[in-house]
Amino acid sequence: MKKVYLVIGAAASLACLPIYGCTGQVPVPQSAHVQQSTKKLADAIRSSADPEEIERLSIELVKSKESGAINELESLLVDPEYSRRLDPNAKLVALTDLRLYTVLKTLVRARQKESSDLLVKLAKNNQFMSSGVRRSVFFSACEEVQEPSSDLLDILEMQLLPSADPNSALTAIIWMRSTAACERLHKHINKPDWTPERKRGLFVWDIIQVRNAPAIVKFYEDELRSGVKDDATRNVIIQTLFDYRLKDPDWYPYQAISVEANQFPKPPPRVEASTEVLEKLLKLADYSETLNINKKTMESIAKGRKEITRILDFRQAHGAKIPQLIKDLDGTFTARDKATRELTEFGDLVEPELRQALQGNLSVESRRRIEEILGKLKK
Repeated sequence: MKKVYLVIGAAASLACLPIYGCTGQVPVPQSAHVQQSTKKLADAIRSSADPEEIERLSIELVKSKESGAINELESLLVDPEYSRRLDPNAKLVALTDLRLYTVLKTLVRARQKESSDLLVKLAKNNQFMSSGVRRSVFFSACEEVQEPSSDLLDILEMQLLPSADPNSALTAIIWMRSTAACERLHKHINKPDWTPERKRGLFVWDIIQVRNAPAIVKFYEDELRSGVKDDATRNVIIQTLFDYRLKDPDWYPYQAISVEANQFPKPPPRVEASTEVLEKLLKLADYSETLNINKKTMESIAKGRKEITRILDFRQAHGAKIPQLIKDLDGTFTARDKATRELTEFGDLVEPELRQALQGNLSVESRRRIEEILGKLKK
C-alpha cells in the first residue's frame, strides 16, 4: 500500500577493476583467511562500476558469517560514493526499486541483532542521513527490525519531533510490531498535542495494516484499558480491530471522496493470525462490549467475532491434519486426489499453510496442485 518515490542523482562512472577470488596456496591461520576474504569482498564492491554486481556482492557480504563483515558494510554505507554507484539511475523511482533498499532490507532480515546496532550507527552519521534517499531507506529498514534495541528506539523517538521526520519514524515504530516499540507508541500518541482526529487517522491508515501482530493486539488492549475519552476515537479504534470499512466517512472524513479505492490501506487476512492472537481478540471483543460504544461498533465486534470463531473452530476440527494433506499431494494418485479435494474445500482457511508450503522444497506435482488450489481462491 505504501508507495514512496524518490529522485536519485546521477553519478560519474568508475573504472571496473575485478579483484575478487582466491590468492596463494601458502597456509595461513583461519582468522587471517576470514579477514582476507571479507576485505577482498569489500574491495571488489568498491572497485566495481556495475550496479548489479555491487548489489550482488553487497548481499553476499551481508549474508557472510565472517567476522568483520558488518564493519566493512558499515564503511561502505556511510560512503556517499557507494550509494551513487549502487543506484546511479537519475530518474524518479519507487523506494522499493532502490538497490540500497534491497541491501539494507536483506541485512535486517538476515542479521537482526547486528542490524539494529548498525542502524543506530547510520542514524548518528550525518553524512549518511544528509541524503533524503538514504534517510528514506533507513526508516524503511527500521520497519523490519523485530526486536529493536533501546538505542534504536531512542533514535526513532527523537525523530518524532515536529522539526525532524515524525511521519517516517512513526511508521517505522508501528511496523516493527515489537512489544518495546508498541510501548513507545502508546506513550507518544497519548501526549497532549495529539488530537482525537490525528489518533483516529493513525489507526485507520497505519495500525490497521498490522493488527494481527501479537504486540499490536496488546497495544490495542492498552489503549482501550487506559481509557479513551473521546467517543468517536474509542469507536474507531475498536472498529479497526474487528472490521474493515472502506471509505467509511467516520474513518476517512476527508479522503473518502478523492482517494481511489485501491489506495486505501487494507488489514491482513484474519486467517493469518495465530491461534493465540485470535483467542486474545475474543477476550478483547468481550471487554469492548462493556465500553460506551455505538451501534456501528457493536456490529463491527459481532462481525469480527463471527470471523474469528469460524477460523478457531476450523483449526480445532481440522488444523492437525493440514500438514499431512499437504504431504499427501506428493503421494499416490488416490492420496493426491483426496488431498487436493479436501484442501480445495477448506478454501481460504488453509491459504497461509499452502503459501508457506510453496516456500519449501516441493515436487513439481505438489507445487502444481497447490498453485491450482490458490488460483481458485482468487476467483
